[in-house]
Amino acid sequence: MSGGPASGVNRLDISNQDVTLASFGSDALASLARVRNGVQYVYLWLPTGSAQLQGVISNELLFAGSSTPSRIDINIDPESPVIIGPPLRGGNWVAVNNSNYSNHRRTIHYFDGQERNVQQFAIDWAKLDNNLRAASGNGSRNQDHYAYGQEVLAVRDGVVAGLRDGMAENPRPGVLRYQNPTTEELAGNWVLLDMGNNQYAMYAHLIPGSIAVEVGQRVSKGDVLGRVGNSGNSTAPHLHFHVAEVFDTQHASAANGSGLGYVFESFSTRVEDFDGSQAITHEVPHYVEYPAENVLLSFPGPTPSLNTAVDSQAVFRGSATDRGTNTDSDLFSRSATIDVSFSVGVAPEDIGRSGSFFVVAQHDGSFYLKTNGQFVPWDMNFSSLLPMESYHVLQAEESIDVISGLTDLPGSFVVYAGYSNEAGDFHYNTVPLTFTVLTK
Repeated sequence: MSGGPASGVNRLDISNQDVTLASFGSDALASLARVRNGVQYVYLWLPTGSAQLQGVISNELLFAGSSTPSRIDINIDPESPVIIGPPLRGGNWVAVNNSNYSNHRRTIHYFDGQERNVQQFAIDWAKLDNNLRAASGNGSRNQDHYAYGQEVLAVRDGVVAGLRDGMAENPRPGVLRYQNPTTEELAGNWVLLDMGNNQYAMYAHLIPGSIAVEVGQRVSKGDVLGRVGNSGNSTAPHLHFHVAEVFDTQHASAANGSGLGYVFESFSTRVEDFDGSQAITHEVPHYVEYPAENVLLSFPGPTPSLNTAVDSQAVFRGSATDRGTNTDSDLFSRSATIDVSFSVGVAPEDIGRSGSFFVVAQHDGSFYLKTNGQFVPWDMNFSSLLPMESYHVLQAEESIDVISGLTDLPGSFVVYAGYSNEAGDFHYNTVPLTFTVLTK
């Protein structure tokens, strides 16, 4: 749209499949707009709840002086958001500058004369203490900030596509070393990770000399890439992180791309309840989500390994979701809905071979084998280790439900899980993954 304030638009109605998603009047549109080169852009994020959007998003604009709205249809991108692991380790990380009103969302960079909105879904990560302070003392030194020096991690397996190192840090928080940085200097010291399928993860403002990888190096999820610093266009130590598609893969750049939506496999937030006499704090898990702005969260710790006689490099990951968490009980009730799942990285020599998965849960000294969707007592005899399903061709990584809406196990249990290949070799985790489900 071009023109003056609100571009003469009195109303905008947004719908999908004849269901209204949102409506905005002229004042609301004016607050959402940004004018650039005579063109007015309106930035919108639409909460869809549980709605399954299909086809097109219809935008009906009613211009001043007209009684008939103009309609613009936008095709819905059928691609799912990029799912990634944690870029940082541990807790008390706060997500900053990631709302629809943030500078990340609305700032356009120019690369070779082309407009680029590479950081539209970027997050600035700062670390707080338990008193919600970002630094010790008066925070006048970079090293006073709790985020400073923290390890940044590869969010997926990939190849280092580009990096910049050796740029001196800002001398202290609030003071920029470069007053008019170029587009390439804005990110300070950075690493660009190629995750495949033209999906790149960007890590910016790192400490000079802390980058632990080289261009072309293959890294695994969880590998350390560098450390959080205060270089480039940064007012205090933090990690700038975003995911983008890159337009010129021969010129791996921090700026030459378009931002992609992404979600984290898991994180947890802290919730405080009051039982009438004291505050009770507990962690609430979140799965496959993009965090809200200014939310304080924790990322999961290291993942236990899956160790077998055949292969010690396979990966075991698990997650538990309980709707209705409460710390007053150590068992879940029959009415609770429990979801527990895990994924297993199949040994390279077994990919493409026939195999089947199994799940064993242990509680209070007893073992239970999942058979036909139910857990039944198991005598630990491997010859009776029935598969969960018929044999099929094994993929590089397989996802298996341990519990999905079932309530026939106690609230605290450990899981041994794995697969057997067509040769009869068993792969399983020797270090069990522990789940404690607490509900009302």
